[in-house]
Amino acid sequence: MFNVKIFVACLLTTLVVGGCSTSHDQRSIEEQERAFDWKGSLSLELRIAVKKGEFETVNIESYACSSPLNEFAEQLFDMSFSGDADVYAPTLFGDYDPRTKLDPKALVEALSMFDTVQVMDVLTGEPHDTIIDMSFNKTALSSMLMRFRLSGDDELQMTPTYVALGTQIFNPDNGERRGVSNKFFLRNMGSDADESADADDFLIFYTDSLGFFAPHSFAIHPEVSSKSMLRWFQKNFPGQEHFTMTLELGIRSAEGQIEVESVRVSPRENEKNA
Repeated sequence: MFNVKIFVACLLTTLVVGGCSTSHDQRSIEEQERAFDWKGSLSLELRIAVKKGEFETVNIESYACSSPLNEFAEQLFDMSFSGDADVYAPTLFGDYDPRTKLDPKALVEALSMFDTVQVMDVLTGEPHDTIIDMSFNKTALSSMLMRFRLSGDDELQMTPTYVALGTQIFNPDNGERRGVSNKFFLRNMGSDADESADADDFLIFYTDSLGFFAPHSFAIHPEVSSKSMLRWFQKNFPGQEHFTMTLELGIRSAEGQIEVESVRVSPRENEKNA
């Protein structure tokens, strides 16, 4: 009888401890997930494109994301004014400059723009001045360029260094995209990479005609980047032109961090007739 009591007591202790341990592990996972203010799983269908000017391009033909990318853009915009991440003004040429750091108040002032136009009063027929607010805000955001550095030989790793937020510029005659106007740069505080080092690769996001963000392409500057994505594809998958890339993209606003994890690349059969 005594041995039975000991066995039962040990069994109950094991169940209680095991149950507590399982519950604790589950809470840790939930807390870790809640730490992300936005998180999405991206699946990209890629195709190597020809070199355009000084950049090599990998086109994104289609994509799927588990979370809306417009919410990703909104989180980045809000984080820029929180003071939890470093923000920089562009140069006259729209480039990144680590010497132009802005605090939230200075960022608001830098993005504020007002114009005065004359409007005819429909009742009196007299013109009068009207002030128009042309400040850059969330609704005007239509372009995001996420700069990153590559690492890894067999497995590709992408570390974001900053994101340029701005607007697309179109040709008024034919509606073609001419480029972008970067309004400010948001640094990834989770990266210890030197922004002035040899990294000049971008994942580009644009909005469509309905205002929805979508990944557009990868742009790689081979003369600057020590590890080109295109060369990585050619080394690991010679002769292939079509790829599927999956990755986890997340934002931790309180830490000012932008994370790219679990990057996986697999070749697809070349669509020669496409």
